[in-house]
Amino acid sequence: MLAAQGYQESQLNQSASSHVGDIGVMQLMLETGAQMKVGDIKITEANIHAGAKYMDMVMSKYFPRRSQRREPALVRLRELQCRVR
Repeated sequence: MLAAQGYQESQLNQSASSHVGDIGVMQLMLETGAQMKVGDIKITEANIHAGAKYMDMVMSKYFPRRSQRREPALVRLRELQCRVR
């Protein structure tokens, strides 16, 4: 699931950036990366780790039961990302 999200966001390219400031494989804002407390998201490993923690946070918030967290979680995450951009 993380690989699919990373590919969707950046084609797994850590050098990718968006016009609004998202960076790295998981296309995270610097502020979001700082909130995840995993280190410098300009580094690939930390970027993916922050993306994983962020996805877990979103899924836990909107899908509190683990049985709800598969495909609908990705759809909801994408909807939230589209609203922000």
